[in-house]
Amino acid sequence: LRKLAVKIIYSTTKLLPEWYKKVAEFKLSKQLMPRDVSTRWNSTFDMIDFALEYRVPLDAISSDCNNDLQAFELTETEWLIAKQLQDILKDATLFFSQVTPNLATVIPAMDIIDETFMNHLLNHQCLDVSIHVSVNLAKKTLNHYYDKTDLSEIDSFLLPLLVLHPCHKLAYFKRASWLPEWITTTKEIIHNEYKLSYPQNEDLTEDKAELALATVCCQ
Repeated sequence: LRKLAVKIIYSTTKLLPEWYKKVAEFKLSKQLMPRDVSTRWNSTFDMIDFALEYRVPLDAISSDCNNDLQAFELTETEWLIAKQLQDILKDATLFFSQVTPNLATVIPAMDIIDETFMNHLLNHQCLDVSIHVSVNLAKKTLNHYYDKTDLSEIDSFLLPLLVLHPCHKLAYFKRASWLPEWITTTKEIIHNEYKLSYPQNEDLTEDKAELALATVCCQ
């Protein structure tokens, strides 16, 4: 698909007019196939998503011997793999396409992707072997980075952001099925950071300070 997109886009006098002709013939909107660019986020998903929607004209232009594109014609199995890959990439793509991504979304993002990968691994009978192997490798890579969040330096930085986020707080960890002792440890980290970062006001008793902190963490 990558090479096919490039061939069509840069053949401005032959393949590009032929592409628009095929698109019009099948009554689809006049659009170019997105290129998969390694430095452009979500471009792989965008390309596959487009290709599946425009499969008929893509098959038509690549199978026409006059276009010399038979080498790029996808088989039925390859289209099936593209569909499976689209399903896997969709969750991460939609999550990271938020208007305002921030550090507080790091752990939730990793949790969502991890859950998606795990679901696809469990459904290995429904996946092509190549997709199953790729997802397994991606899961191992994700676990490598997820393990980094266990470091105390990162915990003391990311966890307060997550707990103090109005959409998450400690309730997030409960929804994510964290063990009770992990949640307790997280709360202790927040308490310690609060006490170190904000000297107690003389007019604020320790009980009131604890109550205020509990309110921030749990509401």
